[in-house]
Amino acid sequence: MFDDTLLSFGGHLKALGEVGGKARIGGYLVVFGSPSDTDLVGDWFSPDTYFGVHEGNGADTMIHHGLPLKADTPSLDWTRDKLLAPLQTSRDAIGLFAQTVCDLSDKHEAKIYDLVQAGKLKWSSGAAAHTVRRRGNRKSGEIVRWPIIEGSLTPTPCQLSGTGVTSLKAFFDSNLSLSPDINLVDAQLDLALLELKLLAVGY
Repeated sequence: MFDDTLLSFGGHLKALGEVGGKARIGGYLVVFGSPSDTDLVGDWFSPDTYFGVHEGNGADTMIHHGLPLKADTPSLDWTRDKLLAPLQTSRDAIGLFAQTVCDLSDKHEAKIYDLVQAGKLKWSSGAAAHTVRRRGNRKSGEIVRWPIIEGSLTPTPCQLSGTGVTSLKAFFDSNLSLSPDINLVDAQLDLALLELKLLAVGY
């Protein structure tokens, strides 16, 4: 799993409305760039990028790519297996907009919705590494193929969102030992984790 999954961070999730105990949330799963608008390592998506035959529509919606939100924290184990309603994606001039639905009668999904309303969660898309292609097969540059296999809600600190496409293993390692350059925003991540801990069985 670690060796064959790549991740790319998208935009913040926002609450889109509630109807009949269901809350719709959404944001840009992918934002288009250009040669003059790349991430920190020079990668960018374009309107011509191939995102799979369904462009992520109907793909699974996970939390934090199924990784532990924090090591050795049993009260958060539920987040590793939780699946929300499948992605609903649409394309516009900005990128791929993705939505999912939280069932507010489910205490876990209700808390997820609270975090979205507080601006603490972002989108991140996952693609199998062997299916990803960059123009000219370079190590960085325009990504011409990124078949989306899942979308994840993650409380990842904003500094990681600008580091470009990363492997699932590198992402996992960063969660176990956050580097000094993101310590300033680690408090925001810890706050989100603390709120999620309150959902542990027995609270």
